Amino acid sequence: MSVDARGKLVVYVGPMFAGKTTALFRDAAAAPRACIVRPARDTRGPRVAPPPGAEVRVCDSLAAFAADAPPGAVFVDEGFLFDDLVAGADALVARGVDVTVATIQYDFQKRWFENVRELAARPAARVVVVAGACATPGCGAPSVYTRRTAPAAGRVAVGDFYAPACARCWRAPPE
Repeated sequence: MSVDARGKLVVYVGPMFAGKTTALFRDAAAAPRACIVRPARDTRGPRVAPPPGAEVRVCDSLAAFAADAPPGAVFVDEGFLFDDLVAGADALVARGVDVTVATIQYDFQKRWFENVRELAARPAARVVVVAGACATPGCGAPSVYTRRTAPAAGRVAVGDFYAPACARCWRAPPE
């Protein structure tokens, strides 16, 4: 396969509530055939309405989706929740499919999600860092981290356990 036949890879990274999904859906609205892929683990549903006409699929495996993905561009929301994010994105790009991923890059302890780090390090990836506003009352500085605001089990808890935080306001999660 020639290099020209490969798809493009764009990765939006940033903390929770920074506008990554909004940017993803804006890009999807501009694509002639858009398929939005959401992880089944994210039971919250989209907080932003998908663009009209976009197909939305919910799945457990991005690599399995890639095997029979519809033609057109693929837009992956909450990419960090796909254990096979890199394999799935690589398979799609190798087939000539343009892939855009929206994801947080750090967990609530400021540690990279390895699948996101590996994807963002791809030589052909265009990484766009998106910052929101720190949710600490009275601050509003650009947020770079996601802070856990309530006790929850595990590294990832789906739900309203998080808030964006700037480097100055980030603090260790409650026990």
